[in-house]
Amino acid sequence: MKRKSSGGITLKNGEYEKKTGGYIYRWTDVRGNRHSVGAKTLNELRKKELAVQEEIARGVSRASNTLYEQVSMYLSTKVTLAKSTRSNYEYYLEHSIKNAPIGKIRISDLKSSDILKFYATLVNEEGYSAGTVKILHKMIHPALDMAVKDRLIYNNVSEGCVKDYAEEQEKKYALTHEEKEEFLSRVADRSPEYLPFVQFLFASGVRLSEAIGLTWKDIVKKKGAGYIKIDHQIQYRRISGKAVQYASETKTAAGKRKIPITPEIEKILEDQKALNASVKVPENYSVDGYSDFVFLSPKGTCMSHNTIRCMMTRLSKDNKKYSVSIRHVSPHICRHTYITEMAAKGCDLKVLQALVGQKDLRVTYNVYNHLDDQRVRYEMQRLGLLDVG
Repeated sequence: MKRKSSGGITLKNGEYEKKTGGYIYRWTDVRGNRHSVGAKTLNELRKKELAVQEEIARGVSRASNTLYEQVSMYLSTKVTLAKSTRSNYEYYLEHSIKNAPIGKIRISDLKSSDILKFYATLVNEEGYSAGTVKILHKMIHPALDMAVKDRLIYNNVSEGCVKDYAEEQEKKYALTHEEKEEFLSRVADRSPEYLPFVQFLFASGVRLSEAIGLTWKDIVKKKGAGYIKIDHQIQYRRISGKAVQYASETKTAAGKRKIPITPEIEKILEDQKALNASVKVPENYSVDGYSDFVFLSPKGTCMSHNTIRCMMTRLSKDNKKYSVSIRHVSPHICRHTYITEMAAKGCDLKVLQALVGQKDLRVTYNVYNHLDDQRVRYEMQRLGLLDVG
């Protein structure tokens, strides 16, 4: 005998009228998991039933995973992520997704507007950068792709949600010798407290985060064979508009390396030590267990990534105040300049790759090994094909 509602309408299989009012539909998905949806009226319920039937026809399971759970599961499957990248992803998963309203939404109920609103809130209210939003999207988008492939949802609602967060890409080039000397002169004149640090970037080719994280324990002095050990870096995340520093391993396994202490680097370290003598380090200051940093800010703490970048931008833009004009300078331009100079001097590219901690030799050769008119002329002179002068 068919069951009927209180209004005399025959109920279908799986449909039930609640004693407290309203209706509920129960079913079992393709994985054997039981689910239910409710509605105030039978007409509303049956519209939802149609959607459920379409899911069943497509073999899609109404997943119980929340967005937080789905992203967490996705990260657990990634075995090739660099430790620093995994650490970064896990941090944002726990601090930006888990406790946010969107983190509690089940992926079957997630809409594109939820993703867009989440990203906009991060930027407009939390002070996140476009780059940080893209980091979060690199977790959310593939996690939802996995859910589509697992037939848990129809489509990836995060598709296209970062098109409004395009970052201006920094143009990569190497400074000429004249530009480099001019820039160092400006630093010495207007920001002398940062001069050894900038000189070190040019003289070593290290990444900004590696230089900031350098401690005196990493400086190994041996007669004729001293070296600098690079095995960690100090990075930062911007949380609620505030930069928070943290330590991590190098960008890749190839990033762990030893850099010989040249006479130039030795002089730079001596100059920095002299500067540090007048700086008071806060008591028990450390970053994730690392302390006794080589390059200290005027406050006695680690140097700020943004402070260095802003200082370089400011000094390289002030061309009207100086007779020699230079292009934009950034920490990464210092790295490009070092590699290009070393290549121009004839350094073996495999050695150069090891010195700068590049995983792929093609990156060292094709991306960083810049060619300009001055370098072409220098090489022609070296080969005796042009007169020096």
